[in-house]
Amino acid sequence: MLSKLLICAALCAPALSWWCTGHMLVAQIAQDDLAAEAPEALEWAQTLVTDLPSALTHGTSNTFVESACWPDDIKSYGLEAMNDWHFVDQPYNPDGMMNIIEFSNGNALWALDQFTSTLTSSNRAQAPLETSMAIRYLIHLIGDIHQPLHVTEMWNEQFPNGDMGGNLFLITFDSQISELHALWDSCMGRYIEDPVRPLNTTALAQIEDEAQALMQLYPKASLSQQLSDPNTSDWATTNYHLAVTYAYNLTYGSTPNQAYLETGWAVIEKQLALAGYRLSATIQQLYTKNLALYS
Repeated sequence: MLSKLLICAALCAPALSWWCTGHMLVAQIAQDDLAAEAPEALEWAQTLVTDLPSALTHGTSNTFVESACWPDDIKSYGLEAMNDWHFVDQPYNPDGMMNIIEFSNGNALWALDQFTSTLTSSNRAQAPLETSMAIRYLIHLIGDIHQPLHVTEMWNEQFPNGDMGGNLFLITFDSQISELHALWDSCMGRYIEDPVRPLNTTALAQIEDEAQALMQLYPKASLSQQLSDPNTSDWATTNYHLAVTYAYNLTYGSTPNQAYLETGWAVIEKQLALAGYRLSATIQQLYTKNLALYS
């Protein structure tokens, strides 16, 4: 497994997504799959990513893989207007609470639709800034909606206004993780410390090796049934059931035992692989649509 890497201070605070390592693993799996199956689509996506110059990314997300973290990076510089785009709060309601859910600024599924439209716009060729932002968010959000607590929020007597996808669900784990959402964001505490970006040769090799291990554990053929469904709402619904079955299988304030951590990690491994393959397929579809637009 990927060893502990140097800490990236800007990303160690609790966030609303897989922490950076998880996002880069999804992007690396997609990149590897595209390189093997659709190199032209990969080149197209990489070009869109790099249209946003290093000066505007603080030099930390210049590549396809690194760009997976960019929508979280910008939060640390005060740009939080798009925070609602990182999750879909489908209510898990074991106590039968009456819930009033307000979406003030869209959600991850809405945002994915918007960015898909941007990337297939008839004037895309004249919009390098907009399309670079769109591809970066697309890479990131497909990762996000495969984290079960990004598509689920528990409402009960303890949390009559929701638990913010486990962000308010306290647990006892370690000095950096004290709530359920962070435990899943960090992949059961395996990726608490993210590598400093831009990635050096050693860190990049570790990301590549871990992505290959996940692809070997879950070859694309083994996920053919799941990959046959392109509907992002279906993806979110399936992942909601993972949250209900596995993530919330824990008592508030307790310490996750080894069985919980091992089961959770097994769920996460599959989710990372599935997200990577789905990101690859989405980019291939967008590239094909662009060929039709500009041919």
